[in-house]
Amino acid sequence: MMDTSEQYIRMTDCPEIQDCRPDIQGLVWCTGICHEKLDTYWQKPRPLVFPGPNSRKVVWLPRQDQLQDMVRHHHRCDIQSWLVEDFASWCRNRRSLIARETSMEQLWLGFVMEDKFNKHWDEKAWVNA
Repeated sequence: MMDTSEQYIRMTDCPEIQDCRPDIQGLVWCTGICHEKLDTYWQKPRPLVFPGPNSRKVVWLPRQDQLQDMVRHHHRCDIQSWLVEDFASWCRNRRSLIARETSMEQLWLGFVMEDKFNKHWDEKAWVNA
């Protein structure tokens, strides 16, 4: 199941990720998070967008495959096995991050942000690495 936690919403609420958002028409919209369950109006299975923290704006939540596409096109090669090897190496060097209950989306997001933008998550915001 995809990560829809408040932490992931905060992490994706940044210009680097939101500027990669696909066309907003036809996306799945969430009307709220109640007791850790989604109250969602489903149209078709598409990227999820959620209300931003403490605001009325909408935050796009990229799926794991969308995050991989962001670095696949940025990376040295389109060969997926190389991308996975680089991701695995990145994870091995961040054991404290993995020790926390971190979703695969959060891990791939961390990899994308460091690989493309040289930033890491400090539990509150993306900061320069």
